[in-house]
Amino acid sequence: MSYIPTRGTLKFVGYEGQTDANGDLTFQIKVPGTTGEKTRLIKRGEAWFKTPGFGDYIAQVLVRDVDNILGSGAGEVLETYHENEMAASYQKNFIFPTQKAFIESAFEAGELVAGLYLEITVKKVSAPLIDDFYCNIYWARKD
Repeated sequence: MSYIPTRGTLKFVGYEGQTDANGDLTFQIKVPGTTGEKTRLIKRGEAWFKTPGFGDYIAQVLVRDVDNILGSGAGEVLETYHENEMAASYQKNFIFPTQKAFIESAFEAGELVAGLYLEITVKKVSAPLIDDFYCNIYWARKD
C-alpha cells in the first residue's frame, strides 16, 4: 500500500505524551505553513500505548480553530474524524493491544489550513492508567 500523495510531498509528525491518573490525554498539533492557506493533505494516523491493554481507545480526532484565524470564534470545532452523530459510547477507535490503531482517510485526503490544530483525545482504561502514548500523523505538504 502506497502513502505517497499525488499532490504534494509526504511529511510526518510524531507526538508522545502521558495519560493522567484518570487515563486521559488530549493534545494538539498545529498545522504548519502560511496561516490561512490550505497547506496539508492529511492521509493517515497511527497510535499506541507503551503498555497496551483491551479497551484503550482514541476518543476524538478533530480540527479546531484555537486562534480564531478563520473568524468563526476561538476554539471553534471545524471538523471531526470521529462519528459525532452517535452516542458518546460509540465515538471510539479501539487500540488493539497487539498492534497500533490506524485512522486513515476514506477519501483522497482531507485538506488542513495552516494555523488550525489537529486535536486528539485518547483514553487508557487498562492498567496502568498513567502510561506513555505515541502517535504518528502522515500528511502531504501541498506543492
